[in-house]
Amino acid sequence: TGQQLRIFQGHTQTVRALTLSADGSTRFTGSWDRTARVWEVATGRQLRIFEGNTYQIDALALSADGRTLFTGGHEKARAWDVATGRQLRIFEGHTGSIYALALSADCRTLFTGSWDNTARAWDVTTGQQLRIFEGHTSHINALALSADGRTLFTGSLDKTACAWDIATGQQLRIFKGHTGGINALALSTDGRTLFTGSQDGTARAWNAQTGEILATLYHLEKGFLWTTPPDEASKYGWFWTDRPELITVLKAEADDSNREALADDDQDRLDYI
Repeated sequence: TGQQLRIFQGHTQTVRALTLSADGSTRFTGSWDRTARVWEVATGRQLRIFEGNTYQIDALALSADGRTLFTGGHEKARAWDVATGRQLRIFEGHTGSIYALALSADCRTLFTGSWDNTARAWDVTTGQQLRIFEGHTSHINALALSADGRTLFTGSLDKTACAWDIATGQQLRIFKGHTGGINALALSTDGRTLFTGSQDGTARAWNAQTGEILATLYHLEKGFLWTTPPDEASKYGWFWTDRPELITVLKAEADDSNREALADDDQDRLDYI
């Protein structure tokens, strides 16, 4: 229905990060007021405050068993005991704010993405830094992990996403095509497709193994527009939209000479679409 069900009120500054427990009963928030909080979803009641950060919180991650909360902020990530609110561990090494967190499936390794242009892997139990992933030329805003735990994907303000071998730290491939910074990443359940969301107003789907662009989704106020790269069946690619008025159709000779843009009501244009 779109009806507002509940407001979670208590933070005193911008809320930058959210995550839910596996059963959906509790919600965790991280804020620029330097606190993380846990809430009861059914009632909106605040259950606990995690205090101790010296700077704003920009990222959250929750262990699969719901017992440990991880926060990312200025230069440091922290681990917290959900039951007590006690700080368990600090992960130190970054020289810029941490804007992205990810946990391995076994919750033994924490991954951080930072505005120091690096991603890093940490031993959750000891806090020891295990590996640095270097190669981006600007801030890292997003992380994603392959289901098999072998590949880390990073998204950066340098307009690229990268795939990394977690065991060695080697850069495997670069995903190039966006014209703005990348703020969000997601992998399909089979791990074959990487999705990126960018400040250029588009989302893109990529072959996660090759780096090939599969499709681009453009931001519209109404409707949708997808385009794809050229393939064997169409040397100019494909589009799919419910807004045909957005499409300009060019008519030309076989050798591409005498190009002209067809009017919206031109029958040749309507037939082509």
